[in-house]
Amino acid sequence: MALTKNKKKAEGLKKGAKKIRDWSARWKKANSIYQLTESDLEICNNVKAKWSETPPSARNKLLREAIKDVAKSYCKRKGKKNMDPLVQEKIDRAVRKWVRLKTRTRAKAAKIGTKGWHPRRVFYQQHKQEVADWAAELAENGRQNIGKTAKALTDLFDQLSQEEKDDLRLIAHEWNNAGPPESVQQG
Repeated sequence: MALTKNKKKAEGLKKGAKKIRDWSARWKKANSIYQLTESDLEICNNVKAKWSETPPSARNKLLREAIKDVAKSYCKRKGKKNMDPLVQEKIDRAVRKWVRLKTRTRAKAAKIGTKGWHPRRVFYQQHKQEVADWAAELAENGRQNIGKTAKALTDLFDQLSQEEKDDLRLIAHEWNNAGPPESVQQG
């Protein structure tokens, strides 16, 4: 009798372990990320090439077509007629993420994590010593502080002609698109 109890207990443990393995496999399958293959990347690169010429209203259609093409190639590789909804969702996420990252414009990509340049800031970068000298003159005790520096910058910037301000505006626009020169970046 003790032998049969042990057998039943062992079988119960095996069933429990099998359930855990099955659940673990389902969880891994549900939470894995779809890896784009070479043929999938070729489809995505075609979308990237067409993206800038496509009007914004038609880009969603272009993206949906790419997702369909990637899903068809997946079914062809696996020899399946119908797509598993879970895999379809993973393909959708992977393609959308790839396209979103690769089709961002250069101006937006350059601005992420950086400060915007404006004429007053460009003027300060070009004339730091003059601003510091004027701020020292404005300070009563000879020590420079942030309030006096801002006041000195405002005084000097207001003295500029409209042509000089326009030139600074153009420089600021260039620095926003291409980045400031290395001398400004380092100091």
